[in-house]
Amino acid sequence: ELSQLLPGYMIPASWTVLPAMPLTPNGKLDRNALPKPDLGDQQEARAPRTEREQVLTEILAEVLGTGRVGIDEDFFALGGDSIRSIQVVSRARKAGLTLTTRDIFTHKTAAALAQVAEEQVESPAEAAPVEPESSLIALSDEELADLEFELNEELS
Repeated sequence: ELSQLLPGYMIPASWTVLPAMPLTPNGKLDRNALPKPDLGDQQEARAPRTEREQVLTEILAEVLGTGRVGIDEDFFALGGDSIRSIQVVSRARKAGLTLTTRDIFTHKTAAALAQVAEEQVESPAEAAPVEPESSLIALSDEELADLEFELNEELS
């Protein structure tokens, strides 16, 4: 029924029944205490075949916080979301590959992303740094992720 109401990336890949939701001492959802989904019934993940696929699977695994990601595994089925897709784009740029968040929503696997990713003409180290305006500050990917997590905690 969900597939008729929601796009595919919003449908959970697996379900886990819990007797109760784990809570922090403040009464908020303790995301770290949630069990990892059992994906045992899914096929074995395929290993990267090219350098680009290797780089992208490492980036996806790092952003998703998993041990490894196969080249055919759907980013959103593994827990990816729009914020994490921005992190993937940023880390891919640091690795010398150009992607957009639209690419990630359209091409959800490392294999498909490797096909559309373009190599940067100049190396990331040679790129001129963007100077923020005086009223803005630059944040790292980790700082952005922390802010997003804290905001979600406050809204929960």
